[in-house]
Amino acid sequence: ANQSLGNIAGDHFQLRDLILHAGAVNPLIRIIEDGIEKGNLNLVKIGTKALCNLCRGRLLPPFRQVKDTIPVFAKVIMTQEGIDVLWNAVWALSSLSEGMNVEESVQMVVETGVVPYLVKFLDHSFLALVHPCIKTIGNILTGNNKQGNVRFFFYGKDF
Repeated sequence: ANQSLGNIAGDHFQLRDLILHAGAVNPLIRIIEDGIEKGNLNLVKIGTKALCNLCRGRLLPPFRQVKDTIPVFAKVIMTQEGIDVLWNAVWALSSLSEGMNVEESVQMVVETGVVPYLVKFLDHSFLALVHPCIKTIGNILTGNNKQGNVRFFFYGKDF
């Protein structure tokens, strides 16, 4: 069912918005968190793809409907190694860190502590992962002065 929701949401923004309106975000977040906690990579993979499709699109979804996904995508990036799961999570953060609420969304991304991981992935051998990392970092650097200060990200961070 998770995979079907993700596929439907990825087909058209109107279908995505119907799924969002039906309340799919929180159950998907719980599925991903349970998968991480139990070490079930398949749950994390399918849940992340479905949730990613709810957060992307030519027309972005209303930020208030998807903002709670930012911490779970960051957690996926910081705890998982599967390239497809990382790719979906980073693309989702890329989409979430742009749009109408860019200052709020960028601040939420920064506060998760995920930025050093995005920087580390710039040197990843899977080049398709590099592109959304660059895009997300670029979105952060265009945030306010505090968000765009690269030293802010690394001060006291061990990664």
